[in-house]
Amino acid sequence: MPLCELCVKTQHHTVICRSYYQIEGTETELVHCLQNNNHRAQSLNSSGQGALCLVYFGLFGKLQTMREHKRKSMKETDLYPPLKLFLEKQRYTVKGEIRDCDVLAVRTGEAPVVVELKLTLNLELVLQAVERTALTPKVYIGIPRHCTMLKKKRRQIIKLLRMLGLGLILIDPDLEVGSVEVLLDPGPYKPRLSKPRLELVLGEFVKRVGDPNPGGTVKRKGILTAYRQRALAIARFLRKHGPTKAARIAQTLREPKARDILYRNVYGWYDRVSPSVYDLSPRGCREITLWPD
Repeated sequence: MPLCELCVKTQHHTVICRSYYQIEGTETELVHCLQNNNHRAQSLNSSGQGALCLVYFGLFGKLQTMREHKRKSMKETDLYPPLKLFLEKQRYTVKGEIRDCDVLAVRTGEAPVVVELKLTLNLELVLQAVERTALTPKVYIGIPRHCTMLKKKRRQIIKLLRMLGLGLILIDPDLEVGSVEVLLDPGPYKPRLSKPRLELVLGEFVKRVGDPNPGGTVKRKGILTAYRQRALAIARFLRKHGPTKAARIAQTLREPKARDILYRNVYGWYDRVSPSVYDLSPRGCREITLWPD
């Protein structure tokens, strides 16, 4: 029985698979069947029958298992066939391991294309690609589509490669036919200055009292920002004077934002005991001692 005919609807409005534990076929056939059964399950669900397609989940699980096994056993050479096919379709002549170049593609009348292949995106790969820019301006980095580092730092990585004048190609050798996507083409880079961000940085510099944070301080442990310094000044005033009106705090400390800081209570250091009157909270008593005067 063809894979796409495994799924049937029973009289109980439940979709079952005649051969759920005997799903077989190539990866391409599984993908095709998965798409068909996905559409069928969605149409049944939309009709209000609450059907769940067991064969869909069986196919999906089997496909994921096949792909996970491939990724674990993947080698750099597995990236080459789909990349070569992709370049040859664009009328390039492609050869691997030419001198220090993993992949070299040549097309008449144009600068050659160099692609450095790696299973992971790391500093070594970037340095190799930078070295190849002495040969041609068309240098790409080729990595698997499911690269963990790219998933975590996609925006920063693309920005870095753009600054270095490098391109980025994502290669998915999972499917039998392969898949290649050019995410970034190499080219000159001119950074765009952000005036609002610059104003924020300089504003923090001017407002911060002294230099309380050594460079390289771990941020998750807390940075003594200008805002935190102002909040600490109010907390220490309350510790010394007890419950006080916001207006008096603002006047005594010459802090025009005192009311706003007390109202927002970002750090949980204040308790409002009555309208416009604040006192130091138990959390404030504990935490303000952790910061230097």
